[in-house]
Amino acid sequence: MNIFEIIGFVATTLTTACSLPQLIKIIKTRDSKSVSFLMYFMMTIGYALWIIYGVYSSSIQIILGNSIGSLILGTIMTIKLINMIKGVDEREFPLIKKKHPLNMMNIKKANEETKEETKEVTPVEEKTPVVSKDEDISTLVERLKRL
Repeated sequence: MNIFEIIGFVATTLTTACSLPQLIKIIKTRDSKSVSFLMYFMMTIGYALWIIYGVYSSSIQIILGNSIGSLILGTIMTIKLINMIKGVDEREFPLIKKKHPLNMMNIKKANEETKEETKEVTPVEEKTPVVSKDEDISTLVERLKRL
């Protein structure tokens, strides 16, 4: 083994292990609020691309290191998603602004605005009366023909 292979193994070990303290803290405290899901998602994509590159270049060091790293990050992302689904963490992603259409506050405001608009509109009279329970099928067919 030459010096550059040793440097590569040390770099791979440090890069792979850098997420372990975060994973241990999340597991101990059961708190993932301060973890950025987007950051870990992007890192996992990066690890996957490194694995593809490692396969292409036949480098077991790159394949093994990035596979272990993506397992660690995948575990962190899974815990974060579970907490988001349970409602323990915020459900919105860092890039989604507060005025996102699926934000519940915006939906409530839109519903209130719609209610106010409908109060101002005068109701339109129906031309055809509502069907009663006593009407038979032939009467309904005749009414449909007139429409």
